[in-house]
Amino acid sequence: MSESKTTGRWILILIFFICAAPLLFAWLLFQNPQWLSGRTNYGNLIIPAAPIDRSKLSGFDAFSKQNLNEMKGHWMLLHVVTDQGCHKECKESLYKTKQIRLMLNKDLLRLRRVLMLDEGADERQAGDRWRDDQYLLRVRPGQGVIELLSDAIGQPLEEGTVFVMDPFGNVLLWYPPGFDPYGVKKDLKRLLSVSQIG
Repeated sequence: MSESKTTGRWILILIFFICAAPLLFAWLLFQNPQWLSGRTNYGNLIIPAAPIDRSKLSGFDAFSKQNLNEMKGHWMLLHVVTDQGCHKECKESLYKTKQIRLMLNKDLLRLRRVLMLDEGADERQAGDRWRDDQYLLRVRPGQGVIELLSDAIGQPLEEGTVFVMDPFGNVLLWYPPGFDPYGVKKDLKRLLSVSQIG
């Protein structure tokens, strides 16, 4: 009799753990979303997404002022240039994102490239430097935008860092300098295929 009670208790405990295991696993994944992001995304997921108020972004030069509304309703690859200027890493990432946009084929019209130039950047020099890049929008960030991006990735912004922003202005992913353009393309293809917006 005592043995059957002990066996019954072990069976009851086993059933409890079988039922509780999926809940425990789901809770662990909820608390550690990075466990999933490393398997599905090439880029670093920003949790929670960092919303940028687009009214805080102004056109940097004449072309960008005329075409600033292109930011609405489009996916964006966002570069940030600090007052130190755009050097080797920055130029490489700009070139890579230009190629990524072309690799999207039929989806290339859904994506815009945006260069965010901090306060220290010279308008005339910047205008001359990227004059031949016809589809690159150049914007000046308002107060708090650079800090928001830096806080979103948990570190100061490095030259050549690129962000993915959705059509609603939410920054979702970021890539450190020296990123693989094919990895970024894969992420964008996945986002664009599941999204009906932009």
